[in-house]
Amino acid sequence: MTNCSESGVLGPVVGMIGSMQALEIIKIAAGLKSCFSGRLFLFDGQRGETRNVRLRSRRADCAICGKTPSVKELSDCVMFCGVSADGKTPRVNVLKESERITATELANSNVSPILIDVRPKNQFEIAHLSEAINIPFTDLKKMDVSQLLSSINLNEDELKQRGVCVLCRRGNDSQLAVVWLREALQHLCDPERIVDVRGGYEAWAQHVDRSFPLYW
Repeated sequence: MTNCSESGVLGPVVGMIGSMQALEIIKIAAGLKSCFSGRLFLFDGQRGETRNVRLRSRRADCAICGKTPSVKELSDCVMFCGVSADGKTPRVNVLKESERITATELANSNVSPILIDVRPKNQFEIAHLSEAINIPFTDLKKMDVSQLLSSINLNEDELKQRGVCVLCRRGNDSQLAVVWLREALQHLCDPERIVDVRGGYEAWAQHVDRSFPLYW
């Protein structure tokens, strides 16, 4: 399961439902009766069909909203659904701050590191830095060292000299990729020369290049 930010939403659907919600607020503020109180409105945008279903009244023995509820807190949505209860993308924190660099530091670096973009191919095609090499994280985890060196088209000496910087959308997958790369390349490159960009491309767009397109 993914959230709206990752999978995207259909703008017209959001606009339609949002307008209906706004209309209900106006009616309530004007002292009029809400059409949807105690009801569930269903909209099928593909078929152009709607349904208005009457909901049952509150049950006294309901585990959540009854007189003596037994469920009093949210379950671990991240564990069961892969997303947090509020729909926000959970942050990954596996690297120390000293093991990461900022987008500004990457832009001002005197040494051009090997830049690996671990986003999926479709996101890479939307926008990317010109020197970035796209190796999706799902593919990276399946590679051995020889396949990796072949993908970035560099030899061991160049790898040691330049180091590696990993980029992703928000700085989550890039951290996991750094952990994997440090293990895989431990005999070829100083682990401290393998870093990621804190905040990913979103930080790049905010602090370095405001014309860089963001996407949802």
